[in-house]
Amino acid sequence: MTTARAFRAGVFVLVAVTALGTLGFMVFENVGVFDALYTTVITISTVGFSELEGGFSTAGRVLTIFVVIAGVGSALYTATSGLELALERMIGGERQTRRTRRTVDALSNHIILCGYGRVGRSVLEDLNRRGTQVVVIEIDQDRAERAVSGGATVVLGDATHNAALEQAGIARARGVVAAVRHDSDNLVITLSAKALNSGVVVVARSDNVENSEKTLLAGADQVVAPQVVGARRLAALVDRPQLVEFMDLVVGSQVVQVEIEKCVVAEGAELADTSLRDSQVRTRSGALVLGIESIDSGLSLNPDPDTVVRPGSVILALGNESQLRILHELASAPKS
Repeated sequence: MTTARAFRAGVFVLVAVTALGTLGFMVFENVGVFDALYTTVITISTVGFSELEGGFSTAGRVLTIFVVIAGVGSALYTATSGLELALERMIGGERQTRRTRRTVDALSNHIILCGYGRVGRSVLEDLNRRGTQVVVIEIDQDRAERAVSGGATVVLGDATHNAALEQAGIARARGVVAAVRHDSDNLVITLSAKALNSGVVVVARSDNVENSEKTLLAGADQVVAPQVVGARRLAALVDRPQLVEFMDLVVGSQVVQVEIEKCVVAEGAELADTSLRDSQVRTRSGALVLGIESIDSGLSLNPDPDTVVRPGSVILALGNESQLRILHELASAPKS
């Protein structure tokens, strides 16, 4: 149990003992609420007192013994936990901040995850499986501690503030995931991230269609509604389970290391101004071309082998790390 949880547990027990003691004195000694509460408090605080007028009954004295043992014990436990928590945050917090700052300063091309709730936790788990470097920004102390326990690099702060994004290395990041609870906060995170780094890719969570449109206007590259995605997945699982299994194999498997990536064809590259058939891209790289996106005709899935790849076109391909690396070389290296 963390120190913060221990402190909260102590406070809860102390309040519970006070409430039970007050109720007990009211029932056993037939006194009012204030007199019962007063008797309970001075019993727990051990300041000493004289019994109520007429003295306590046997049940009242048994209750007093319980209140003294349980109340004094919980009060001491709470005070100790509170002092430990204060020292931990005062000393350990500064040390953790310096350690986090050094770790983040050494990162580049990483992902910043804003929010470590249910959605954020799932995002982090998936990115960790892919070996992606991630910095989490979380405002809640308990969630931040859970993220640290899970091995994440955590910046404790408000992701809607520029200072937190800068501390997370926004200037060197390649992507931001805005996954906090409120759509308005995700919109502000999007605006801040784009203002600090116009080239960063921002993917934002949104639970409302109207808010999704506003977040896109604010500069988000993609907006995801968890409820909509979940509904589509449920429909696909019941209607086209084989397709879902294939996509899970591609994007989520830890055994079959395949990915879907985009690569831009440079001017004068091996693949430029050459048809897919003549370039023998499948034979030379091993990657499977799923589609070609051009400025003129848009995205063409399962392109014809005679399709000519023009400079500036984007190839959507499926393959392992080695195959995709070769494809990137063919799309960027000058013709021999």
